[in-house]
Amino acid sequence: MRFKMSYIIFIISLLSIIDGCANDTKPIGAKYYLITSGFGIQWSKLDRSSASHVKEPWVFYEWSMKLNLTTDNKVFISSTPDGKGFIIVDDGMYVNGRKVSPLFTELYGDATRDIGRAAEVSYKAVEPIDITKDIRKDGWVHIQLIDWGVLHSSSRLYLVVE
Repeated sequence: MRFKMSYIIFIISLLSIIDGCANDTKPIGAKYYLITSGFGIQWSKLDRSSASHVKEPWVFYEWSMKLNLTTDNKVFISSTPDGKGFIIVDDGMYVNGRKVSPLFTELYGDATRDIGRAAEVSYKAVEPIDITKDIRKDGWVHIQLIDWGVLHSSSRLYLVVE
């Protein structure tokens, strides 16, 4: 039996789609949205000679969207689409105006030596953060990653709705 090349390509394409769906780590009924793919460790835009005296943060990344939620939904910030990935943000994060912390637990050393490398190289991550109570009644969520000092960085961040 002979198959035309177009049928073979179609079957291979269909199998790859089915395989991709089977390997999806998304929990049943969960939705996830990539907030950021992460920021390597970078110098602050602030004057580093006086960074320890900085009182006002600057926003190094912002993300917003409107969610359709039910009263049963939980909303998390995670480094993985399944909602279980530990996160890092140096220095801080606001969710709809509320400062969220802590966003890392300790430094592994002098992060200035790791400029350009992933946040995980210098910072110890924290558990995913439940931000359910921060979502406005109309479903709006606005996230700001902020910096107060010498360096800023973040791991990959997802907003996960379960």
